[in-house]
Amino acid sequence: MNRTRAYFDFNAHHGDGLRQMTEILGIDASWEIYLFEPNPFTDIIASLAGYPHPFKFVRAAVWTESGSVGWH
Repeated sequence: MNRTRAYFDFNAHHGDGLRQMTEILGIDASWEIYLFEPNPFTDIIASLAGYPHPFKFVRAAVWTESGSVGWH
């Protein structure tokens, strides 16, 4: 059976966690990578320039309820 592996980072910030987990878990291009970061001042795309695997980035926070709050 061929299973897809996925990595979710719910506080992606500058991609440091993804880089570290890439080494620890052996993440490669076969993984689906999802990054979430609500901070509008964090440019994760620029921070991960040159990262060798595709990823999906969502400018949002992950929480247990639906809704929205202002950025402080």
